[in-house]
Amino acid sequence: MDVAYLPLHVLIIEDHLGDFFLIEDYLIEKHKSIHLTRAISYKEAVKIIGATVAFDAILLDLSLPDSSDSE
Repeated sequence: MDVAYLPLHVLIIEDHLGDFFLIEDYLIEKHKSIHLTRAISYKEAVKIIGATVAFDAILLDLSLPDSSDSE
């Protein structure tokens, strides 16, 4: 089976909408069966990860405004 058709669940933690759209366009173009979830802050990402069974990959913006004082 072609791996491009296996379901893929990705969490993208990115506060800049333009950067998110670039990542989204690229991933959708390269993978046929992809489900993207977006968090715009560290705190939102923690909530999403806590409420979700699993992600196959997590893409993290390393310059989130609320990540420097994280727990």
